[in-house]
Amino acid sequence: MLKSSLMCLLALGIFAAATPPASAGAIVPYTGSCSVDVNGNTHCSGSLNGIRRDLADPNSYAWFAVDSSGSRTFVMRLLTTTYTCSAPSSMSAIWNNAVNSSGVFAIVYNRNGICTFLRVSSESLDK
Repeated sequence: MLKSSLMCLLALGIFAAATPPASAGAIVPYTGSCSVDVNGNTHCSGSLNGIRRDLADPNSYAWFAVDSSGSRTFVMRLLTTTYTCSAPSSMSAIWNNAVNSSGVFAIVYNRNGICTFLRVSSESLDK
């Protein structure tokens, strides 16, 4: 119980840290970012709407897709770099949430391009 409570608080802290600053009534959407850790895992986060609306990078985009054969793919382009991964079938349920969400996401994939983690948070701020 304590471990799951701590994990929940940690996850909430990650999303709280990603909360955009408030400024004079303006709504700032979550733009995208990616980084690669020392093990070669890529960590990306943002929101689909925020990435598309990023005025500093008008060519940026991101999407989660499921094709007719059931293949799950994540693609995000920021500046001149494209990030992409394929998800295993074990991620089907959360993947369907991501496809239908416009909220904040965090995704991790390994150096082989296999998605290993996905978290989606739907909220009214980014709709």
